[in-house]
Amino acid sequence: MANVKDNQRAQRTRSAIEQAFFRQAAQLPLQKITVSRIVEDSCISRGTFYLHYRDVYDLAEKICDRALTELEEDISRCIADDPDPHGFPILRLLFAYVADHREQAGFIFSKNAPAKARARATELMNESFQKVIGHSYGKIDSAQQPFFQSYVNAGLLGLLESWLAQGCPSDPGHMAMLAGIIATRGVEGMQIDPIPEAKRAEV
Repeated sequence: MANVKDNQRAQRTRSAIEQAFFRQAAQLPLQKITVSRIVEDSCISRGTFYLHYRDVYDLAEKICDRALTELEEDISRCIADDPDPHGFPILRLLFAYVADHREQAGFIFSKNAPAKARARATELMNESFQKVIGHSYGKIDSAQQPFFQSYVNAGLLGLLESWLAQGCPSDPGHMAMLAGIIATRGVEGMQIDPIPEAKRAEV
């Protein structure tokens, strides 16, 4: 029982530290966030902070690593459970995850995230989008791969960042359909409502 209580206490402490970190990250670049700011914001001691993290960068990397691992596992399950590309299930999962984890996602998909985490998030977006496109159009020519990756980086990540910055006002399913239709149909797809009114309730 003592171990359970200790684990719960440690989880609450880490949660308080992370929430304080997110508040700081929303206002400051990563290099200007200090342990002093975090411990003051979370009302803990410096010693308590160092029981869990080496420094601010270790905290940022662990937050990103945990969230991206969870997202990767969710996407793998999605592919196994719902291989049908109709409705862009991978993109639906991605946008739903972002909406449900706005603070983590807001940091991970921002330029404030550690370079390693940013690169991992970008690669995850690339792989996810390749699966979305591959289901409908087959594998992408390797010679065109760099161009495709540039498109995803500027397109999907930009769309996610913009949606997050606005507070995720649109339904995740709608955003997934929008991203998928832009990818597969380009400007032509933007000329019509990607989700007909009669089908909105199904998304």
